[in-house]
Amino acid sequence: MTPVNQVPLISRFGVPGLYQEPYTSHAVTVDGNSRLTVTAGVVGRNPDGSAPDSLAEQASLAMDNLIAILSAAGAGPRDILILNMFVVDWTEDQFPALQPAFGKLLQSDGGPGFPGSLLVPVKALAYPNLKFEVQVIAALPGRVRSWQKESALSRNDAPPRQVDVAIIGAGFSGLQAAADLQKAGFSTLILEAKDRVGGRSYSLPLASGSGLVELGATWINKDTQPRVAELARKFNLDYLQQYMQGDSLIELEDGTRLRADSENATETPDAPEFGAAIAEAAGAFDAAAADIDLEKCTWAEQDCTLEEWMARKEFSPTARAFTQLFVAMLIGGNVAEIGAHYFLDYIKSQGGFESLASDGPKGAQNLKIKQGTSAIASGMASGLTPGSILLNAPVASVRQDGSGVRMLARNGLEIAAKRAVIAIPSNTYSAIKFSPPLPRGKAALVSQTKGGMYYKVIATYSKPWWRDLGLVGKFLSFKGPICFSWDISDPEASQYSLAFFVAGRLAVGFKDLPLFEQEQAVLNHLAALVGPESAHLAHDPLEVNSIVWPNEEFFHGAPSSFMGPDLLSKYGQDFRAVFQHLHFGGAETAYEWKGYLEGALLAGARVAKEVAASLGGGK
Repeated sequence: MTPVNQVPLISRFGVPGLYQEPYTSHAVTVDGNSRLTVTAGVVGRNPDGSAPDSLAEQASLAMDNLIAILSAAGAGPRDILILNMFVVDWTEDQFPALQPAFGKLLQSDGGPGFPGSLLVPVKALAYPNLKFEVQVIAALPGRVRSWQKESALSRNDAPPRQVDVAIIGAGFSGLQAAADLQKAGFSTLILEAKDRVGGRSYSLPLASGSGLVELGATWINKDTQPRVAELARKFNLDYLQQYMQGDSLIELEDGTRLRADSENATETPDAPEFGAAIAEAAGAFDAAAADIDLEKCTWAEQDCTLEEWMARKEFSPTARAFTQLFVAMLIGGNVAEIGAHYFLDYIKSQGGFESLASDGPKGAQNLKIKQGTSAIASGMASGLTPGSILLNAPVASVRQDGSGVRMLARNGLEIAAKRAVIAIPSNTYSAIKFSPPLPRGKAALVSQTKGGMYYKVIATYSKPWWRDLGLVGKFLSFKGPICFSWDISDPEASQYSLAFFVAGRLAVGFKDLPLFEQEQAVLNHLAALVGPESAHLAHDPLEVNSIVWPNEEFFHGAPSSFMGPDLLSKYGQDFRAVFQHLHFGGAETAYEWKGYLEGALLAGARVAKEVAASLGGGK
């Protein structure tokens, strides 16, 4: 989040033991947010261009002019950091001639506060009658500036930076769109609100040793997700097979704990009704999803909440409980909120239930990237034209007219483009002012999408003690706070970690806890799950890392956004529709692998084709 205190810490200091000059500091440092004002050279000239004859008079008038300029910028002499003076034919006996001019600075606005200063003797200035010139750098708190009537200042604003295509968001979708468009010969500029590329891909090096953990997107499949796999090969990244040896540990709502085969939870000897419930739900999902048209956003059935749909299909109580857990795992949603059409569309876009639930050769959780999924994003960014990605540049407004698009970033940067790509989560569109407003269908859709409730807590240990207990690292709970988990270790790096997810309805109360209490609640739950004999192992991590995705600025949820009932069928066609000069990407807009890295790449490629076609196909 943006820090509340945006006042810069300005330190002016002299070094003990060095020479000291009056009214000056050896150095000035500025820490924190600030707004710099740099003046041009200021001379002692009147509005008609005339200048006094003497050095003293010119220096005095120059200081008057300087104070007026600083005031127009919202600054004053007290804000001066650097004071540079240039004097023609300087000699030391001219000091008295400059003292009255310095007096004006000292008496105005509390004085210059001992800036770093420099006096440079020169042979001549730009005009033969000039004897004195001053130039300063001043720092103001945050974005403070003074109000002026429009006619009060002569504006010399730089024209907006011009590109063929401006892209909002440096996630996988925005990066793919930029790569394809640059390859086609178009100039692009990505404006990324965060201080990194990759979007919901966020690889974090461990402080306790070698290796890294994934706070965001983690897995790929080299067969069913060919685009992301091709990028991994292109950047010479290494695969890590998802660990699959051992049992899952499942906690039911009544506190009963079961061990189940990690790859076939339908085979649960201790509770056959649980395995039957998974089979029941999976079969119903795939059967209903078969009637969905991904491109036309149509479904043969009447839409409703997923909770209502389960009642319509007469799900068993255990199948309903499993579905609630599965929705939390998949999207971070709640069956009482998510539309059945959207949920089933999501499943179909991923290739069905087995693809989503499996860690095996055809499963979505089959492979990890040893160097982290962020290495893919970094590789993509490195392949773009240098300077074509701007970080820390959240967009405040997007204005369209007959000539194209004008984007204004919160930092004041203005971009002019022929076309623009919006490649950010749909639930964050509301942070941008669109002019003209988005069409009714698109606005209705994006204003009602919600970010998934997803908290990720990663505990890293000195050894994989759960494997010694015959466990695969999957802990599933219907009670919480842990909702589900995976082993995300890298044995070659001696990195042994469990990634825990608190999601959906189980995350509602969890989000109000302080971060330390959130992490402790997860470790306490893990200790309870493995039992008293092994609880001490759960409580002995080398380090714990976590991320609260709903609180992450510019995301406000993970792993994707979701829709309530009727939205997809009514407005789904509007989701990807071009609006004048605006094109819409992002993982949510993919037809296949919606919400995944693969889907983000597919959406980026699709939107790049749209833009290229609208601009004449390439250069």
